[in-house]
Amino acid sequence: MVIAPAGTPGDSDRELLESLPFIRFKRFAWAGRIIDTHLRERGIQVRPGMELDSLEAVAGMVVNGLGVFVAPSRPIAEPFPPGIRALPFGVPPMTRGVGITERTESAKTDMVRALYDELLAAAVT
Repeated sequence: MVIAPAGTPGDSDRELLESLPFIRFKRFAWAGRIIDTHLRERGIQVRPGMELDSLEAVAGMVVNGLGVFVAPSRPIAEPFPPGIRALPFGVPPMTRGVGITERTESAKTDMVRALYDELLAAAVT
């Protein structure tokens, strides 16, 4: 999701991203690299702002009008604090895959299976 201060003009993620300074995940974090690649592929020109690695810190910056940010969508009732406008990042929205790996013949196989089952149940609901 592209998040911006409530009231930021623009009808698309591109307009939001190009309207205010861009707050990015740390450049060398895997999420930051994926976002940078997607921006480049779409030809979106952002104005560099600051680099952070905490969603809570970013939300505070955005609420106070200091920039826009690409944040993961969270399947909870209130994914972002009041004062934030959110639009999907791309059409269709950008997604990422998540996987689990484990060693064969691991003593933790039952625990990994239980984790997998819980994650799968949460993703389906």
